[in-house]
Amino acid sequence: MTVDVGGERIEPAKVEAGTGFFEERFTRREIKPEMATITVTKPDKGLAFGGVHWQYLDDISKVPAAGREELAIEKQLFVKRMTKAGPELVPVRQGGEAKVELGDELVVRLVVTSDRDYEFLELADHRPSITEPVDVLSGWRFGDGAAWYVAIRDAATQLFFERLPRGTHVFEYSLRAAHRGTASSGFANIQSRYAPEFNAHSASVNLEVK
Repeated sequence: MTVDVGGERIEPAKVEAGTGFFEERFTRREIKPEMATITVTKPDKGLAFGGVHWQYLDDISKVPAAGREELAIEKQLFVKRMTKAGPELVPVRQGGEAKVELGDELVVRLVVTSDRDYEFLELADHRPSITEPVDVLSGWRFGDGAAWYVAIRDAATQLFFERLPRGTHVFEYSLRAAHRGTASSGFANIQSRYAPEFNAHSASVNLEVK
């Protein structure tokens, strides 16, 4: 089997005996636009497996939501206001009217949609650096036909599901605006533990505390 990247043949320096496995890495300065064209040729019969991975860094606020019909997640951020009619959740949007002040309680809402029953899912939601979690105790939570374990970490809140029924599920937790400034909420990522090809992540929400 031969591999051509950008019209140039890859000559592996080391091939694993027995399996024929080899790996070739390119640094940022070595990557050129024409390298987007990759040709794999296998003249003999049989199966062969391979993969191409492209890793790059970008501003987290520019990362769009990604998911499929099988599994998707949406992240929403609200500020809780007390009114005469009771608590009211005001959406926090870029350039929106919701003003967040020091000490305000924020509600993070995670909406997970799946077209099948899943087992052993992991959900990690990053928190804005200028906030602190209201509930700092880890433990089991139950609701809407599902059970999950919540782990409170320094920079994220993690949810672990042994089983998640198909449909739309809403998970919420509260944060406290602890510092003034501007920060990104980061994105929420959900992935199957034993079938990582089933995964999705949300977009990030910018937060300004005055």
